[in-house]
Amino acid sequence: MDGAVVGPGAALLGVTHPHTSGRTRALIEKSIPILGAWDDDPAIEPFTRKFEIPERPLEAILDDRDVSIVLIHSKSHLMVPLASSALHAGKAVLAEAARRSASNRLPISMSAII
Repeated sequence: MDGAVVGPGAALLGVTHPHTSGRTRALIEKSIPILGAWDDDPAIEPFTRKFEIPERPLEAILDDRDVSIVLIHSKSHLMVPLASSALHAGKAVLAEAARRSASNRLPISMSAII
C-alpha cells in the first residue's frame, strides 16, 4: 500500500497469530486500506515488509481518525487489553479468539467500557 490514504481504513494490532496473513490478504483484495500495524514481537518487521504496511506505534494507530477498525491478532495475553484500548479509542474491533483464560476477562472489560 503506497501513498496517502483518504477515508477510513483498518489497522493490525498484533501479527503473530496464524490467521493474520489470510485476513491481511482479504483486506488487500477488498481494497480496504491498511493504515498501519503494531506488535511488540520481532515478527512485525518482516510482516510489514512483506505486505508493505507501515509499522506504527500503538498510540498512533489508536489516535488515527482514519483507522475505523482494528484487527487484533496478538498473543493471547494482550488481546483483552488491546481490544479494550481500541474500543475506548472508538474503533470497531475484530479480535481473534483468545485462549480461555484471556477470553474470560473480555466480558468484564466490555462492561467497563459500556
